[in-house]
Amino acid sequence: MNHPNIRWRFPALLPATLALLTLIHPARAVTLTDAFTRFDPALWSASYEGSGPLFRIAESRLVATVPAHSTGETFKAKATTLFAVSGDFDARVEYHLLNWSPGNGMKVSLGADEVGSVQRVSDSDEGGEVWLTHFATDGVNGKTSTRALSGRLRLVRRGDRLSGYAFRAGRWVLIHTAERCSGEDARLSLSVWSHGGAFAGKPVRVAFDNFSLRYLNRSPAPSKAGP
Repeated sequence: MNHPNIRWRFPALLPATLALLTLIHPARAVTLTDAFTRFDPALWSASYEGSGPLFRIAESRLVATVPAHSTGETFKAKATTLFAVSGDFDARVEYHLLNWSPGNGMKVSLGADEVGSVQRVSDSDEGGEVWLTHFATDGVNGKTSTRALSGRLRLVRRGDRLSGYAFRAGRWVLIHTAERCSGEDARLSLSVWSHGGAFAGKPVRVAFDNFSLRYLNRSPAPSKAGP
């Protein structure tokens, strides 16, 4: 099935690490991109926790709306890929904080349940307006102040190392690297969430755009599983 907003590229020249892995394993490096001209149910599954948050496509972006009356122990809008990647991967996404008050208690993340995430956070308990990582192996690390209302997040797994990055002043800035991360298959996800104890009760809108995922896959294309 062809998807107009998904583009597959098989680059002829790969970085040394991926090239070496390709020689060792019968795999091909694949790059998937999604500009969110629509929500593709063959690629993403949307899920929600609590009451309030909702995803929609607006102006070719995946927009999460969190009303002021959102409630729940945790309330979250989450979009997860329907296939899992194994081994090394490099995931990136743009985010735009369209309606955002400092100290609102919200978190915006690129991650995977199996390994953890890199986040843009607005929470006094986490240091205010910051980027940070929350990895399965070593918890919260790398709190880095930011005032930017738009930017990019990046999550990279190479071997047993997991690294989170944010884009600032024209370059990727390393937030934190964890050693001995899980190598299990991972489904990438985009999330916006908070919980009753942290949420400031002010409406929030966050847009995701230009998602990309580069990985090694043993089959010609990623398998599409159910949500």
